Amino acid sequence: MNQTQIRPAPFSASNTMTPDQVKMAMAVLELTVRELATITNLSPGTIMRLRFGAIVSSESRTIVKNYLSDQGVDFIDPTNEHEATIAIRR
Repeated sequence: MNQTQIRPAPFSASNTMTPDQVKMAMAVLELTVRELATITNLSPGTIMRLRFGAIVSSESRTIVKNYLSDQGVDFIDPTNEHEATIAIRR
């Protein structure tokens, strides 16, 4: 995989990402924990904590979300009609 410039962004309420969304995005992009950790310059442990909903810094969460978004993943917030999910831009 290519090393990608990861753009950090300030944390905001709209920057939320559920563990299931992380898992779905990684599956669609066919990324392993180790691959995502290497690409984002984070530890595999940080990626695992994101996948399981444990405490992760807002900076690490933003780095991962920005990378996944740059790869075409849109994070869709839950509504009364559906749970949090993702959509893929092609």
